[in-house]
Amino acid sequence: MEKEKILLYAESKDKSVGDLVGELHYSERHLRRLNKKHFGRSWKALRQYMIMASIISDYLYNDCTNKQLVIKYDYTESALCKAVKNFFGKSLQTIKKEYKEGGREMTEAEKHILKAKVIAKLSNAKGNLTLSQLEVPRCIIVELRRDGFEIVSVPGRYNGGYNLARTSKTYCVNWINNVRVSRFGLPADFAL
Repeated sequence: MEKEKILLYAESKDKSVGDLVGELHYSERHLRRLNKKHFGRSWKALRQYMIMASIISDYLYNDCTNKQLVIKYDYTESALCKAVKNFFGKSLQTIKKEYKEGGREMTEAEKHILKAKVIAKLSNAKGNLTLSQLEVPRCIIVELRRDGFEIVSVPGRYNGGYNLARTSKTYCVNWINNVRVSRFGLPADFAL
């Protein structure tokens, strides 16, 4: 519940930390701890990450112009260009020129969009999500882990998949014990 609220406020440029603190009834210090725990980064870094993903997504997929982005995200045109250039190291026009569909030719901007979508889906999920449910290649999960997000992989046919910083000990132990019994005829007494 709190992860969804944090992400919702992080995606919105007109919401502040004070608004989120008031909504969750936490102190700012506790909110910083929650951000580090769930997302591995500060509020400011998470907010910048999610807003840049939205800007690039609108620019590449919804064909928004610079003026539309300026109005939607409440930037001046020069501030928008500067923010994108600082974050990606390239201008919006360069990103659009390099844009190609999927696979190994994904640009950094496309990867960033997919990473933000994965974080949003995992934080809103009640259970574990598979790669096909996340609709991303495995390299995105690997890069998110390198970026400091605690994405847990859970084995199993029915309960397997990925989640965001939730423990998977019981699923893992159950899966290992089922494999021990069904494949090897061993007793189901494995424990961590």
